[in-house]
Amino acid sequence: RKIRRTIAFTTGFHDGFRYYYGVTGELGKADQTFQESIANYPRRVPPYTNLSAIHLQEGDYACCVKFSHQALDLTPNNVLAYEDLGTCLMALGRFDEARKALQGALSRKLDDHGLREELSLLAFLSADTQGMQRQSAWFDTKPDLQHEIFALQADTEVYYGHFAKARELTQRAVHGAAGASNPEMAAAYRLDESLRESAIGHASEARRESEAALKLAPDSRDVQAWAALADAWAGDEADARKLNDELIQRFPLDTFVNGYW
Repeated sequence: RKIRRTIAFTTGFHDGFRYYYGVTGELGKADQTFQESIANYPRRVPPYTNLSAIHLQEGDYACCVKFSHQALDLTPNNVLAYEDLGTCLMALGRFDEARKALQGALSRKLDDHGLREELSLLAFLSADTQGMQRQSAWFDTKPDLQHEIFALQADTEVYYGHFAKARELTQRAVHGAAGASNPEMAAAYRLDESLRESAIGHASEARRESEAALKLAPDSRDVQAWAALADAWAGDEADARKLNDELIQRFPLDTFVNGYW
């Protein structure tokens, strides 16, 4: 789900973060910017929520939990902080705590699609079929967001080996995202499908999905990175290297491009 999880920008953050995260991709400097902001203005909430999001993306889940709690200490009605907290607790295998955090948001009358996605994921991890159905029903009345639950349902079907059903749900997710004017998410869903096809030996189908994804969002850093990975899985080493080299040229300072991808 990494490609489908982007940082939750909060109003009022420092322009330095906008530059380091959105332009150069230097997460270390973005982190430093917020640490300095906390030192000078310890009761401003955006630095905590954005540090939580940075550490979530980096896979430093313990730090994500710490900053999420600090954000909630200052603003108990911050739904983004609850979502990050729940996600990181799940990643740490602390499901009961994650459930308490997410249900805590609902008890405060906080609600949005991100929270519902996390509740659906927690239900899956807990083998709670009825819980997954409840979250799916929440999306039924929100057609512009329904592509998100289709993508999660496709993930679930693949887990159980139901590839034909997963393809159907992925197509619904792609069409839904495109209809909601979100081509980058539509591309992400196609890349999910590309990786799945590679995993079961369908290299030509995998490359077709990867090519389609790049056409949907040709300027997206994350889409290009995942397309390179998908091509590598499909055995197209030349194209994977080409995409990789282009990424390094476009983002020479980017933390993810140079230290992860």
